[in-house]
Amino acid sequence: MIDTPMYALGEIVPPGLNAINAFDVPVTYANDIKICIIDSGYDVNHIDLPSAEKGNNVTGSTGKPESPWDQDGNGHGTHVAGIIAAIGGNDEGVVGVVRSGNANLHIVRVYDDDLLWAWKSNVINAVSVDRYDVGWVQPKIYYIII
Repeated sequence: MIDTPMYALGEIVPPGLNAINAFDVPVTYANDIKICIIDSGYDVNHIDLPSAEKGNNVTGSTGKPESPWDQDGNGHGTHVAGIIAAIGGNDEGVVGVVRSGNANLHIVRVYDDDLLWAWKSNVINAVSVDRYDVGWVQPKIYYIII
């Protein structure tokens, strides 16, 4: 018997979203915040995630030029971003907490593909992101995810 891959017939709502009452929070709140994800990078070509090419505000930085923030050879950072911001209603993948596709993300890559390095200065810079450096003109709330 050959084991064939199985695929979901549309997007999946992770049970955790109901457990935290994520659908009770209006997704319009995401328009006023910048979510900073400090991890192993971000796959900007992922079909179920916001990207600048899709008209979203997704920025980032890294401590090593050979490990750009907009690539994720490990997949962990992209997975974390999916929990937060996977686009809902597109029949792809999963639904994120901020499911409108309007999440404003700032990705700070502090790990390589093997999750072996982290730069203390990157973590400090991520926590103290100046709102003017990322395009804000008025005070906003920042959520930091590590």
